[in-house]
Amino acid sequence: MYLAPMRRLLACALLAAATFARADVAGTRPAYSDRVPGQAPNAGAIRARMWAPEIDLGFVPQGVTVAGDSVLLSAYNGEGGSPRCRLYRIERRTLVPTGRFDLPPSCAHAGGLAYAGGARLFVADTGYLFEVDLARAFDAAHAAHAVVRALSLRFPLRGSFLAYRDRALWIGEYAQPEAGRILRFPLDLIDAAPQPAELREEQASASLAIAPRSQGASFDRDGFLWLSQSSSQFGRLQKIDPKSGKVLASYETVAGIEDLGFDSDGLLWAVSEAGSKRWNNWPTYFPILFSLDVQALR
Repeated sequence: MYLAPMRRLLACALLAAATFARADVAGTRPAYSDRVPGQAPNAGAIRARMWAPEIDLGFVPQGVTVAGDSVLLSAYNGEGGSPRCRLYRIERRTLVPTGRFDLPPSCAHAGGLAYAGGARLFVADTGYLFEVDLARAFDAAHAAHAVVRALSLRFPLRGSFLAYRDRALWIGEYAQPEAGRILRFPLDLIDAAPQPAELREEQASASLAIAPRSQGASFDRDGFLWLSQSSSQFGRLQKIDPKSGKVLASYETVAGIEDLGFDSDGLLWAVSEAGSKRWNNWPTYFPILFSLDVQALR
C-alpha cells in the first residue's frame, strides 16, 4: 500500500541529490558525460568545488599550487594535441578563471606546481623543471618570455610533483609498487645553475622515502609535509614529519587525487583526474578542483 509513495520519495531524493551535485560545482560542466560527481570520502571537509578547466578539450588536470589570491592548475593534453601542457590561473574566492598559459613543447605532463613567492612559479615535468615568471605568463605582450629557466632532470631523478618551503624545492617521484622518494634542492643551487643545465639527485640536501603511488605534495603553515596518493581505485592524504618521514596522520579522500597546495587561510587545494575525458571509464567521476579544511578530515 505504501510502496508507490516510497518510490516517489526515493526518486525525489535522488533527483534532489543529483541537482545539488550539479549546482554546487563552479565552472563549466563537461559535455562528454552525463555523470554527476560522486560522494567523495571526507566530503564534509570540502569547502569549494570547480570543474577542471577545458577538460572537454581533453586536458587532464595535474599540478596545483596557490599564489596569493590565485589557484594555479596545470594539465596535460590527454589526446596528444597541442599544446601538450597548459597552465590555468583561477581566482580562489570566486573560482573564476583569470588566465591561461601554454608551457613549452618539451613539457609532456606538468605533474606538479610550486609557488616560491614573488613571480616565481616552478613546474615539475617528468624530465624537466621549468621556472615561469607569473607576471609575464598571463600578460599576452610578454608571455613568449615567461619561461625563464628550464633544467633537465637527470635520471633517475624524475619530476612527478613538487613542493616549496624555506627557499627549497622538494621534487617528488611517483613510483609503484615500490616506495618513491621526495628530494630537497635548495633554491640557491637552482639559481646558480648555468643555462642550459641539469639537476642530479646527488645534489639534493635531503631525501625522504614516501608511499607508493604518491601524486602531490605541499607544506602547511606549521611546516608539515602533506602528500597525496591515488589510483583509479583509491585516494589518500598523509601528513608527514619532513625531518623523519614519519606519517603523523592518514585520511581517505577521492580517487584520482593529484597535486596539493595550501592557501593563506589554511585550506588545502587539490584536483582529481578521475572522470576526465581520458579516464572517463574509471568508477569515480570527480574531475574537479576542490579545497579542503584539513581540520575537518576524519
